[in-house]
Amino acid sequence: MIEKAIQELTRELSGYILQPGDSEYEEAIQIDNGRIQFRPRLIIFPAVIEDVKLGLKFAITNHLPFSIKGGGHSAAGYCLNEGGVVIAMKNLNRITFNPKNETVTAEMGVIWYDVYKFMQATNTGLIPVGGGCPTVAPPGFMLGGGYSFVSRSYGMSIDNLESLKIVTPDGELRHIGVHSKSADDIDLFWACCGGGGGNFGIVVEMEMRVRKPNSKKMLVG
Repeated sequence: MIEKAIQELTRELSGYILQPGDSEYEEAIQIDNGRIQFRPRLIIFPAVIEDVKLGLKFAITNHLPFSIKGGGHSAAGYCLNEGGVVIAMKNLNRITFNPKNETVTAEMGVIWYDVYKFMQATNTGLIPVGGGCPTVAPPGFMLGGGYSFVSRSYGMSIDNLESLKIVTPDGELRHIGVHSKSADDIDLFWACCGGGGGNFGIVVEMEMRVRKPNSKKMLVG
């Protein structure tokens, strides 16, 4: 029964899936902590946001464990699971810059290195309030916190989040942020910024303020 469901999912997806035995599967389940060894039944690589919604629906319908893999820096292996569904976000990696609002918008398959290189190419001198480890992904870093090398100037990373797009458990894509008017959207955005202490959906895109460093030199270590 599950095989038939996987075949149907494969036809619906714009992206692709990996299963145990596929040539790229072993590489796909490697994360930063090499001691973690989980083997999901299915890894979905979305090409468009609609694929994320399809993956979530598939996991719920088939009563399978479900997790999201961004940069793979989850020390406890929360981005993987045993025998379930993993959505690996890496191919959702579009980045845009709004010079008027001084914001950068990134899909959640990026890592900080991608965002830094993108902003460097704008020649504006503006930077996100991001992480010091370039291979970490923004969602795991930002949601609920994120201490940056420029946090003394501009607060936690999450303080610089303008909006996000999130697929909620009901399968709906919602755009919420500082612009939100409805009480539900305001509460959900507050929760995603750390107020709720848990997971409320799959964040697929973030809009972040970018800042001008207060000094041309920065001591890091």
